[in-house]
Amino acid sequence: MGFTLVFFSAYIYFLKNPASQVAVMPLLAMDRWVGFEPLAPCDLLVALGLCIAAAHVSAHPARAD
Repeated sequence: MGFTLVFFSAYIYFLKNPASQVAVMPLLAMDRWVGFEPLAPCDLLVALGLCIAAAHVSAHPARAD
């Protein structure tokens, strides 16, 4: 827990206090082809959560007493 707290504290600090001017990246042709789907990361997180849950269940099967 200690490492996670230090990591995210530093991450948020540097996110709010960048060392230099933020650069804006130009759009490429591929950016126009792919498009933007705002809910795509949510779908990925749900799928990842289901995979982790399935792995946990298969690694720790229920015991019949």
